[in-house]
Amino acid sequence: MTEGAPTAAVPRSGDQLGRLTLRADATARSGTGHVMRCLAIAEAWQSAGGTATFVAAEIGDGLATLVRDRGFEVERIAAPPGSPADADLSAGHAASAAGWLALDGYHFDAAYKRRVGRAVPLLLIDDFAADGYEAARLVLNQTLHATPEAYPDAPPESLLLGPTYTVLRKEFRSFLDHVPPGSGPVVRLLVTLGGSDPDNAAGAVLCALLQLARITTLPAVTLIIGAMSPHADLVRSKAAELTASTGGLTVTVKTAVADMAAEIAAADLAVTAGGLTLQELAFLGVPAVVIRTAENQAKGVAAAERSGFVVDLGRFPGLTVDDLAAGLHELIADPDRRKAMSEAGRRVVDGHGAGRLVAALRP
Repeated sequence: MTEGAPTAAVPRSGDQLGRLTLRADATARSGTGHVMRCLAIAEAWQSAGGTATFVAAEIGDGLATLVRDRGFEVERIAAPPGSPADADLSAGHAASAAGWLALDGYHFDAAYKRRVGRAVPLLLIDDFAADGYEAARLVLNQTLHATPEAYPDAPPESLLLGPTYTVLRKEFRSFLDHVPPGSGPVVRLLVTLGGSDPDNAAGAVLCALLQLARITTLPAVTLIIGAMSPHADLVRSKAAELTASTGGLTVTVKTAVADMAAEIAAADLAVTAGGLTLQELAFLGVPAVVIRTAENQAKGVAAAERSGFVVDLGRFPGLTVDDLAAGLHELIADPDRRKAMSEAGRRVVDGHGAGRLVAALRP
């Protein structure tokens, strides 16, 4: 738990909070993270007694089905993403529901934010203090590097900053009493590189594992491919080749994972990208090596490394297979360091962010 953070439980079901409208997109290049983060917020709102609807201009059928299966409507915006027409339609959805609009995405510029902020109460989910944040009634920045100084034009009471406000999906909140891995051997390695992995970092990790398998005994590997990965068939083929060629290494490839929390909780070590999964790993106390798959992940990964629960291997593309193999080998061979990383992660993310956010949104 973050030192000095307030503790708050999700309010009891039955407290009627009204309707929350969540606006986010998912594409092969941007990934699924914005929609998945909004899904965590929607579940927290629903658990507290409210209702929620998603609106999207771009979202794959598989991801839309996942959101609907969690109990939420998904409505399509018939306008170019980030356009004035998109802003008006999104604000109109929220206005008709007489509730908040939650906005999550890097393609919503300052003009868009100001346009919707004039029309409806705006919860801006922000990672970088991008222009237009002052139009929001509340700003949620749950990254480890969030500071009030980055928002000089926002009232202090409007800022919900840092991992204290990390909102986890409901499957994670069932692990509040989870005991993380200790200092034993790595029995299971989890590889999860985002919802799209456009540059096929997963393929590079498999090559690194093949290299390591020649010099040491490796743990069982679970590799999760995102629903929007353009390289899924190639990764499956490479995983099958790796399993067949090493004789003892088992690589299991999974897609459309319904319970990501269970997959993480079962792991002793993870290879991940620099997105939202970092804080999910921290909560469950799973140490990780990070492959940065986008330039905008640098600040968050650096903050996570300073906090002690990840090791940053570098930017991909650019990171070599040798770099990956060396970084993995070092952590697999160092149980004391992994234990310290696990404990550091648990100190950073306590799992109560959902309740704190709902409390801030309550009428």
